Amino acid sequence: MTPDIIEYRFTDVDQMAQPVREAGVVFRQLSAGLFAGGTTRMLFGDLKIHHTWSSPTTFSRVDPDPDSVFFLVPIRWHGELLWNGRPVESPTLIVQAGGDEYTRRATSLNGFTFAVSHHELTGTLAVLGGREPEDVAPRSGILPPELPGFAALRQALSGLASQLRISPRSIEDESFVSAARNRILASCVDVLLAAGGALDEPPPSLPRRLRITRKVEEFALEALPRAVSLAEMCRAAGVSARALQYAFQDLYGMSPLNYVKLRRLGLARKTLLASPGRASPVKWAAIGAGFSELGRFSAEYRALFGERPSETVLRTRQEGV
Repeated sequence: MTPDIIEYRFTDVDQMAQPVREAGVVFRQLSAGLFAGGTTRMLFGDLKIHHTWSSPTTFSRVDPDPDSVFFLVPIRWHGELLWNGRPVESPTLIVQAGGDEYTRRATSLNGFTFAVSHHELTGTLAVLGGREPEDVAPRSGILPPELPGFAALRQALSGLASQLRISPRSIEDESFVSAARNRILASCVDVLLAAGGALDEPPPSLPRRLRITRKVEEFALEALPRAVSLAEMCRAAGVSARALQYAFQDLYGMSPLNYVKLRRLGLARKTLLASPGRASPVKWAAIGAGFSELGRFSAEYRALFGERPSETVLRTRQEGV
């Protein structure tokens, strides 16, 4: 067992996926304001815990490792928190079975995610429940927060994060690491055994909505630098305008045209951050992302990211000196 703890701080939403590569996650900024976020990654052997916070509103699409079961424990947030387009009303435990893609939209979210070996988890559940492993495989869903074990799990995660902030060298103590790992896994098992069939499962149409939004996003980026129409998006996804609008509104909380605009603004920002020394970087980034009117591009960029494109360039140059 090799204990490890690494803290990351980010000022750009695309960087958020770097420390959670095993989850196959992408992030998108969806609301106005300068982005700020961070992840503390704690590794206890095969148990990977991420304590993550971000601001403002972000959307994430995750394609997790099929050999793991992912647990999401949102602690606090402002405004809304949607999992697969469904509202989460209070701190709870969300289970995501390995290989099941999922989405999350949140405003100023602070919470924990961690991955547990599917084999170890089902084996433990089978032994304690007196059943076969194939009969106790965890399903994806939102669990009721009042279930026995959830309070203990939340306290264990929050206590672990606090302990490591105060005394980061604690993670070098094998007995501390082993006790923390066992406590978290035991709490997960208690919650799942208590849950039985009490999962609020994602609606059956979720995979279709995910396919629709992915096809539209891929089409819009491949079409750069030209603009794309709603009709073109419908043809690319092979659905009606109503189905297209529903998919984006349900998962992202906005229209497909607005989402594509935000996605292209994010691409422009990524270009500015990567090449601040290029001649006419703002014009180059704007045109490359499909914006022909520089004045409008600058206004929409500032409205989303809280600074002008030229300020992004200047700040990036200064940080690179």
